[in-house]
Amino acid sequence: MKDEDFLLREKYKNKKSLWFYFDLLRLKLGYPLAYLLGWQPFLNLNIDLKYRVLIPRPETEFWLERYVFPEFKEAKNLKVLDIFAGSGAMGLAMAKNFPHARVTLSDKYLRAIKQIKRNAKINDIENIELVQSDVFDKISGKYDLILTNPPYVSGNFKYTKFSWSVLFFEPLEAVFSKKRGLFFIEDLLKNAKGYMKPGASLFIEFDPWQKSEIESMAKSLGWTDINFLKDQYSRIRVVKLINNF
Repeated sequence: MKDEDFLLREKYKNKKSLWFYFDLLRLKLGYPLAYLLGWQPFLNLNIDLKYRVLIPRPETEFWLERYVFPEFKEAKNLKVLDIFAGSGAMGLAMAKNFPHARVTLSDKYLRAIKQIKRNAKINDIENIELVQSDVFDKISGKYDLILTNPPYVSGNFKYTKFSWSVLFFEPLEAVFSKKRGLFFIEDLLKNAKGYMKPGASLFIEFDPWQKSEIESMAKSLGWTDINFLKDQYSRIRVVKLINNF
């Protein structure tokens, strides 16, 4: 279904009002459909976007369902950390699909914390804890699973094909990071093991071109169980690391 047809059906109930044509113009100018609707579907959840956090991506939805859900389907007393949680899509999907798990969602920005609270209420999810933290600053305890979609886009045209829709409308602090997009990934690789139980898993989403640098970085930091996984477009999109320290 075309975006304009979806907009007409979902927001305007197939009635072509003046406001519909105004939104249609904004859509043509690159305004994200999810922001026009006010929400984005994500693994049977309705992810509200009132506070203009990063729009959850289909690639993230794919790898979470394909790789993470099956691995932990038999887990008991599962403790999960979703760091750089943004809208809360990943952590809330884990909490919804694993009702006996305890899921901590963390983000640096207050608007993200407000957004996660709102999405938890909309989707009737209670088995969560929210922490406003700059990466691991306010995090405590050890987890069976850490999930993260950190800012990983390089600001250098050499490495990145920019989407004008992202540049003009989405929160840039949730998209870009220093060191060619590797700043926060390096932080995670250096410090995540201190928050992981023995044998725990860490999943990090990244840009496919970063694979070799991430692999070298992980090995230099002592990670030995490193697996790269593909998205639905057969591009390397996520790295899974096991805490064997």
